Formats: sequence, C-alpha cells, structure tokens
Amino acid sequence: MPTSDITLNSTISSANPITTYAWTKQSGPTATLANANTPTLSVSKLVEGTYIFRLTITDNKGSQVYDEVKVSVLPQEVNNAPKVDAGIDQVIVPPTNFVVIEGKGIDGDGSIVSYSWKR
Repeated sequence: MPTSDITLNSTISSANPITTYAWTKQSGPTATLANANTPTLSVSKLVEGTYIFRLTITDNKGSQVYDEVKVSVLPQEVNNAPKVDAGIDQVIVPPTNFVVIEGKGIDGDGSIVSYSWKR
C-alpha cells in the first residue's frame, strides 16, 4: 500500500504457439482482474493480504501448463512527524545587529529533505 493496483507480466517459452491464456486468483482477499485472457494481467482493488495468481496456458496441440505467483500486499507504513529544535532563545543588544541561530531536525523513520525558516 498505498497503491492498490499491479500488473503481472508473463514470460512464456514454448515450441508450439500459445492459443489461450487464463489468469485466475487462487487465493487471497477480493481483487478485480482485467485482461485475464492475455499474457499480461491487470489487478486492481487489492487490499492488505497475500494473494496467489495462476496463469494457465494452452498451446495449439491442446497441451496445458500453469504457474503461480504470490503477491503480498503489506500495510502502509505510518510516517511519524519529524522533531525540530530552533535553538535557544536569543537577545540582541545594540550595537550588535545580528544573531546566529542553529536549528536542527530529526526524523526517526525517514530523513529531513528541507528546512524553512520564517520570522
């Protein structure tokens, strides 16, 4: 997650021409299958869980074979907000007209990608 759609592409090696493709969902939560009679399956509306999809092919002489693929949909990770420290309070006494401020940010489950100072 956050995506709920996938595309499964098959690679087939056969001495004879393939006449039919048949994708099926063998197990797992509900999902919507499209293009199930082609080498490429589109799956949508996936939810968290483990799915098994099967592709069965038939060649021009009637021989059939299948293979299965397991797809695991994991829960979306929670992104905790980073922590920020703008530094200690500063006092300016004239004739001094500047101050150096040292701030820092910490992100425990990611990385800081930008800083923005505002007055």
